[in-house]
Amino acid sequence: MSRWTRMPSLAGNYVKTAWRKAKREKAYAAINLAGLAVGLACAILTALYVRH
Repeated sequence: MSRWTRMPSLAGNYVKTAWRKAKREKAYAAINLAGLAVGLACAILTALYVRH
């Protein structure tokens, strides 16, 4: 067995940490998700406008 298969996934640890923090700080997580959604929507609309 390779040593890489025995090591815990770093990305998995980040997801667990983010999930725990989001559960503790619901309002902060909601604001962050709303900001992410608005940012992605603006980026997509801008890309569609430039493409047209």
